[in-house]
Amino acid sequence: MLLLRLLGVLDVLVAISIALYAKEFMPWNVIILSIIYLAGKTIVFHKDIASLLDGFVVIVLVLQLIGIANDILLFICILYLLQKALRSFT
Repeated sequence: MLLLRLLGVLDVLVAISIALYAKEFMPWNVIILSIIYLAGKTIVFHKDIASLLDGFVVIVLVLQLIGIANDILLFICILYLLQKALRSFT
């Protein structure tokens, strides 16, 4: 139960860092840490569909670092991470 809540808090922090990076208030190295966290979670929980969607968020973040991601796609990823975090708190 504690691990689930910790992962939820980390998902909220990743969502906030994505939003701040999109508005250029967050350095790129924080996004690299977010990519590493989400990729690790995708690998560890690879049988869960939610973790596969985390892998999709990783791809979107890499595209954002390159500079070719769409803002709407980033917004969808932020909403996904926030709803997943809220689900882990209940």
